[in-house]
Amino acid sequence: KNDVNHTQWGVRLKLALVGLLIYLIWDLKESNLYNLIFSWWMNDIKTIGATLGPRWEWYFRSSLDHWSTFLGMIFALNYPAAKHWMLVVEGLPAHQSGLIKTAATLPILGALYWWYTGVFQYEKPVYNSTNAYFGCIPLLGYIFLRNLTPTLRGSYSHALHELGKVTLETYLLQHHLWLSSNAKSLLRLIPFEEWRACNMLVTTTVYFFASRELYRLTMSLRGMILPDSSAKDCIRNLIVFCGTLILSWGIGALLNHMVETQAEAAPLIFGLSLAFGTVLFIAIKMQHNGAQQKSSQFAVVFTIGLSFVAYAVLYQYFTSGTRVLEGDVFTPKFPIPKLAQKIPGEMANPMLGLGILGVSMVMLFSMDSYFGFPMLALKMFGGEGVNVTYADAYQPLLDSIGVGSGLPSSAPSSTPTVALPTTDEPSDKDDAPLLRTSSGNTRSRASGN
Repeated sequence: KNDVNHTQWGVRLKLALVGLLIYLIWDLKESNLYNLIFSWWMNDIKTIGATLGPRWEWYFRSSLDHWSTFLGMIFALNYPAAKHWMLVVEGLPAHQSGLIKTAATLPILGALYWWYTGVFQYEKPVYNSTNAYFGCIPLLGYIFLRNLTPTLRGSYSHALHELGKVTLETYLLQHHLWLSSNAKSLLRLIPFEEWRACNMLVTTTVYFFASRELYRLTMSLRGMILPDSSAKDCIRNLIVFCGTLILSWGIGALLNHMVETQAEAAPLIFGLSLAFGTVLFIAIKMQHNGAQQKSSQFAVVFTIGLSFVAYAVLYQYFTSGTRVLEGDVFTPKFPIPKLAQKIPGEMANPMLGLGILGVSMVMLFSMDSYFGFPMLALKMFGGEGVNVTYADAYQPLLDSIGVGSGLPSSAPSSTPTVALPTTDEPSDKDDAPLLRTSSGNTRSRASGN
């Protein structure tokens, strides 16, 4: 509920429960929660791209970064507090401000040194198993040091800024548009070996612009499917979305069965495609009118046309006796690191998981994304009454979106009056490396890749 999310502790308690759930699913093998959740719809049958079955493949991929999204949500939640901390510290006398920043920086530098000389030197299989727990150290350390002074954050690389907007999309598309041979080599569009650099330039350009387009489509579709103005429309669209997923899963299971039994699938595929297009056409006809209706009808016609193309291709696939998806092209060209047993739960580490859960709780409830060190330094050297409170940090944001914080309107600010910087005060441009806003939506992400 929004009234809970806009309070100091409500959303933090929710995130704490999310962190506990992540720990139970991925880090506590004995709980068997992963198998209870995923085994009913994932099997261990060898398939293309998952030589040990989808269940292990999903476990391995998700385990590599299973804390990253959670830590990214904490960073986004703590961002107003981090920004206000910087304003308060830089409004103090220079010697006091320098002392606080030094006290906050030293332990972060120590953590970076320990990570570089220890974790970063691991062999790839060992590093894979520890990335989820330690990948946040270099990322958060870099962000803190990058924005430590007005000079450091006063300029930025526009190219990297644009690339940072689509980090999620590049992560999702890398195996589809950029890499091949099970992510061991680059996609080859220019066949000549001596033109490898040109091939990399072409494939990377296509990959980047496709990622930008995917981001634009994601934000547009998010507003259409989950509109901010109507909870009723959100619930209805989510039901339709879940129904579509279930239908797609059923069709996929049926097609997989037909491949195994060599059954004739083309007529069925044609019939299902036509039926789906008809139902979609009727639904849009009932819901839309005017220009929107014409646009939607075009989309339906395009879908049905695509179904005919799929029919022709799959008909050839099932009747020619040729299996275009088999052969050496999908065989990994490089050895895959061996684990003791490739079963879900093998990469779990209860002690490290408990450690990162504890650290994330410190970050969450101290409102400090940098392991609590900056807030502790301010507490130690800021002087009496100098601190960062929820009201000081979040009230401007809550006011800007038109909601209250639940705090009394007459509650006095606990932050003393200090000369906040003017010419060097962080602006929207200065915040660009940390925060991105597009169409009213803010996305902050931390990745352990």
